[in-house]
Amino acid sequence: MRKTSLLLAVAAMFGITATSVQAAPQTETFQATSTILEQLDIEQKTPLAFGKIDKPSSASADYTISPLGVPSDNGDGGFIGATATAGSFDILGSNEPVTISTATAGTCNNAGVTLKNLLLSATSVTLVSGKANVTLGGTLEVTSGAAAQLTSCDFTLTAQY
Repeated sequence: MRKTSLLLAVAAMFGITATSVQAAPQTETFQATSTILEQLDIEQKTPLAFGKIDKPSSASADYTISPLGVPSDNGDGGFIGATATAGSFDILGSNEPVTISTATAGTCNNAGVTLKNLLLSATSVTLVSGKANVTLGGTLEVTSGAAAQLTSCDFTLTAQY
């Protein structure tokens, strides 16, 4: 017992304790990276245009333009002339995959007209040389009570990386 006490006294004299030895702190430097992409932009090249159509004689009629620009109706009324065109839009930005979606169509300035069933030629594209093109079709529902006038309807497109 005396030997143990003597060893502890000598250890205390030289500053040696029974605690564990701690390693020196280590600091390293690392990097966080990011690639900043161009802000996306959507440019309309050709408007979605239903052209001239006959007012329906029954309650309502649907006039549809496919994303390829092919017009069709439900047999009541019809397209007049070859003025119906699908909308065409360029998506501009960095050369990356982009998702495009349509929001619910907005309002029309004619009380008997509704824009519905918007359909894109593609909902996913990859920009090449900073650009990709998509086309848009849809259906215009016209009631027999709609005014005979130039009609416009709002809609939105949303694109995101």
